[in-house]
Amino acid sequence: MLQAYRNRPVNPFLPADAPGDGIPLRDYLADVGKKVKEVGVAWVVAEVESVKHHPSGHVYLDLVGSETGKDGSAVKVASARARIWKSNAPGILGWFAESTGRKLERGLTVLVKVSPDFHAAYGFNLNIHDIDPRFTLGDMEARIAAIRKLLVAGFDVIGHDGFSQYRQDCKRLREC
Repeated sequence: MLQAYRNRPVNPFLPADAPGDGIPLRDYLADVGKKVKEVGVAWVVAEVESVKHHPSGHVYLDLVGSETGKDGSAVKVASARARIWKSNAPGILGWFAESTGRKLERGLTVLVKVSPDFHAAYGFNLNIHDIDPRFTLGDMEARIAAIRKLLVAGFDVIGHDGFSQYRQDCKRLREC
């Protein structure tokens, strides 16, 4: 089949610098897939944008990377589809939930061990091999500390005599 493709007549309407024939998309994407595999395994920090549990047992995620924009808001600078194969999902998700006290869900920042995968028919994905729950716990602690700081500052501003309950709540927050 490929030989017949290569022996076809050259299109006279092609630009002068175009080759006489091209390569099939499948062959080109197979080469892309080989290059992608050369990248190898890495630990990557990303935010979970979505999690979908498929009936097959596989888990599909959308991961994003963001940076702080000029106005202070988060700006998406990277995104990738990711998956946890069903053979790994119970162990990875179970350990994550047990360690963090939370299910893997939208909005969490995670440190994931991934390898790239590219398939001519399905495109680019990251295969997740592991998730480090200690990283997510640290990120959650930092967020909780920031919230406590804002709450304490807010209560100090409100601090009128009629708000004694708020002061008691503030004291409990400081002790956490």
